[in-house]
Amino acid sequence: MKKVSVRFVQNNDAKGLIEIYAPYVTETPITCECEVPSVQEFQDRIQKISKTFPYVVCEIDGELVGYSYASLHKERAAYRWDSDATVYVSSNYHRNKIGTALYNCMLELNKLQGFYNIYAVVTTANEGSIKFHEAFGFVPMGTYTNTAFKLGKWHNITVMEKKLKEYDLEPKETLSIKDIDSKIIEKLFTEAEEIVAETFVD
Repeated sequence: MKKVSVRFVQNNDAKGLIEIYAPYVTETPITCECEVPSVQEFQDRIQKISKTFPYVVCEIDGELVGYSYASLHKERAAYRWDSDATVYVSSNYHRNKIGTALYNCMLELNKLQGFYNIYAVVTTANEGSIKFHEAFGFVPMGTYTNTAFKLGKWHNITVMEKKLKEYDLEPKETLSIKDIDSKIIEKLFTEAEEIVAETFVD
């Protein structure tokens, strides 16, 4: 049976995460990034995001196979209860519920931090990602038409939104991911590991 581990990202994960991410950059319009980031750049991103937000990775038998994180939606102060969602899974491990497990974990953590809305920006032609997000309760909000040019073609981009909690008129300031109870975090990691592990049971 394969050993599955779900945990927070570490700085030295950068190289392994780039190996997952690079084919999306060079071969698909799934990300609008056009050049693969360097290890140093990716480490800088990890440090910036994981200081405040959940950045979760999955390993199988010691190999990094997927990652998911929330990040700041917009810089202006009134948007500080909103976040953006990201997930990538190695092409060698599609259909093993890794994306589902990581998203479940990340979304729950983001909710515990006190965020109210989370957004996903999806290439409209990527029907699998649209359906994936709809399964998590994301709702399409609108489409930017012919807004991204990549791989010799113009692409539409769909913005999707998920409400994480009921709105109130005196929202408390959000928590850093470091302020979330470690026992709750470990429970969510274990649940994510179990989701993935079930796909490898004979």
